[in-house]
Amino acid sequence: MFRIEPNLIKAIALVESNLKKDSIGKNRDKNNNIKSLDYWLMQINQMHIPLLKKTWNNKR
Repeated sequence: MFRIEPNLIKAIALVESNLKKDSIGKNRDKNNNIKSLDYWLMQINQMHIPLLKKTWNNKR
């Protein structure tokens, strides 16, 4: 579909989540308040989850 080099995808996942499939990252402001969350291997920001669910019928 997108023809992205598999090693590039793996490298991004390694940097983003250390290849931990259930990783959750917390994005904080300068006062250390959590502003948003990033999920899974590729650290997808929570604002994109509804579109992913709709587009790919992702039940997670």
